[in-house]
Amino acid sequence: LFTSFPSAKQFFNQFRHIDDPEEMKASVQLKKHSLRVMGALNSLVENVHDGEKTAEVLKVVAKSHAVNHNVEPGYFRLLAGVILEVLVENFPETFDKEAQGPWAKLMEVVDWHVMQVYADIGWASKKSAAE
Repeated sequence: LFTSFPSAKQFFNQFRHIDDPEEMKASVQLKKHSLRVMGALNSLVENVHDGEKTAEVLKVVAKSHAVNHNVEPGYFRLLAGVILEVLVENFPETFDKEAQGPWAKLMEVVDWHVMQVYADIGWASKKSAAE
């Protein structure tokens, strides 16, 4: 994410100053955050047939990122694309076109829920008021 979209580092006080990709990979804070992201994704996959659980997980994540960290919602979409790319690169035999379809759909669901939460908290009006 940070290689393709270095502006995403602005939301991470712990490693926004790190420019060296190898140093980023070694960052304990980045590893912890990555584990939280993958934990949330795991929860979504485990509860894929439970719309209420999916909505609740995404509501908590989106609201936290909007309210506590001022993360623009488009970064969720960027991260989703990066996650899919990493899965393709690391698991080319098993993460084929057939597997990519459901994952892409899951990322669309994530995006929809995130955008709903941002709309519910008035993100657009906050942004336009600041401009």
